[in-house]
Amino acid sequence: MSRGDLQVLRRDGESAQGSAGALVFLGDGRTLVASGESGGLLAWDVAGGEVRWTGEGHRMDVAELVVAGDGARVISAAWDQTVRVWDAASGVQLHAFDGGDGGYGCVDVSPDGTRIAAGTGGGEVWVWDARGKLLKVLRGHADAVMAVQFVGEDVVSASSDRTMRWWDPRRGKLLRTSGLPDGATGQVRWAADAGQMLVTCEDHTIRVLGGDGAQVRVLAGHTDFVYAPRWAPDGRRVASAADDRTVRVWDAVSGQCLRCWTVPEEYAWCVAWGQDGRTLASSQPGGAVRLWDPG
Repeated sequence: MSRGDLQVLRRDGESAQGSAGALVFLGDGRTLVASGESGGLLAWDVAGGEVRWTGEGHRMDVAELVVAGDGARVISAAWDQTVRVWDAASGVQLHAFDGGDGGYGCVDVSPDGTRIAAGTGGGEVWVWDARGKLLKVLRGHADAVMAVQFVGEDVVSASSDRTMRWWDPRRGKLLRTSGLPDGATGQVRWAADAGQMLVTCEDHTIRVLGGDGAQVRVLAGHTDFVYAPRWAPDGRRVASAADDRTVRVWDAVSGQCLRCWTVPEEYAWCVAWGQDGRTLASSQPGGAVRLWDPG
């Protein structure tokens, strides 16, 4: 399977000197937002490659980017102990929330856009309303929170302590706790219907688990550390990036690797799907963002 990248987005100058980091497509599918090593944000026009806007404010690396359901806001979580909300059309910063021991390594927004949850390096999950009022701090993990996601009205967190915790964020109540598989690295992603989840493991595989935690299948092929995988919008495919310099697309039902591209950089770090599932983006060192046709 060939590389076949559609386009390489790269901004000349200082912002291109570090690694491109977190990625997210806006709802229109025509704009891709990426973070840089310095904590700045860049929004690219996917078709033409022009920079639409830049956002400055974070002082350290941005760990994750998400878009609110209405498409009007981009939310970023960074290791500088802040979560920031940006206008998706202009890049103007709307709000900044601080706190969180150890910085924020993951973030998500509720389906109705009214609440934001972020996981910290200190094992906590902080929950705010959309304007930055702190609602709850969820405590219980014994190590860094590596993934956080709204699943319906609940918040689910996964940690390096190899546990998952389901929370009622309105009451701040722990609903249940379950273990992750042996060798899990804490990178977890739930399907939109919460019926299945993806878990990365130390043996460089991605495990597909059912909602009850039972293993459904194994996605095997990477030969080095795998970063956070992502479900395609259709829920039938999975994309992943790894230290083995490959970006892969998998059939989540059969476990077959459908596409495998090798990047010229030393590793591939993050992947993001376009809303229609017809474009995939990956970030690499050197500030490059590559666009792929996932088929």
